[in-house]
Amino acid sequence: MNIVREKLQGYKTYIVAAAGFITAIIGYTEGVLDEQGLGTALVAMILAMTMGAKLERAGN
Repeated sequence: MNIVREKLQGYKTYIVAAAGFITAIIGYTEGVLDEQGLGTALVAMILAMTMGAKLERAGN
């Protein structure tokens, strides 16, 4: 179990960012978000993944 947890630790940022964007797409299709909100979610996802990758490199 610890091996799986260690492997997933490096992907946690990407998993959270993807889940947030999927939630934003669902919100857009349901009419809760407009195009601007969907674009903001996309930018936030890209920034989170970029920052996660930089932090991962800095830690190694």
